[in-house]
Amino acid sequence: MSSRESALLEMSSLRLNLKSWNVAACGVAVLGGAAYFGLRVPNNQTTAEFTRPITAYLVAEHTRRAMATFAPAGVSKLNREGLVELHAATKTAQSVLVQSVEVNGTGLRVVARVRYQVDGKVPPDGREIRYLRLSSALVGGWMVDRETTALSFLLAL
Repeated sequence: MSSRESALLEMSSLRLNLKSWNVAACGVAVLGGAAYFGLRVPNNQTTAEFTRPITAYLVAEHTRRAMATFAPAGVSKLNREGLVELHAATKTAQSVLVQSVEVNGTGLRVVARVRYQVDGKVPPDGREIRYLRLSSALVGGWMVDRETTALSFLLAL
């Protein structure tokens, strides 16, 4: 008998001995994972948990654009009238109203289609609908990763 045949014979005689505590530990791990990921699966009934991070992301984006438009060289270079204009523009940029959020995806990463307005009007860049990729943090809920495309929204299952 060759060494290869003896190795195959030894491998075929291996047995798996499961003790009751091993089975219980595996069961608890599987149930815990299913409960955690099952509770984290988004649905459109829980859009309130997505609205807060989406609003914060959009406010930051529009405020950044207003700052770049009215103070491209920095705030210290502005006169009084420029500061008043900048204040008005940033105040307007911070009045983001999310009208609807639709979420596709499962698990810890989702894609949301967001329809919103800035100061009751179409956003200054003209894009009233945004597609945003969100991820779930272990602590703190959902956060916006980046902007994405409509195709990724459609393909996110």
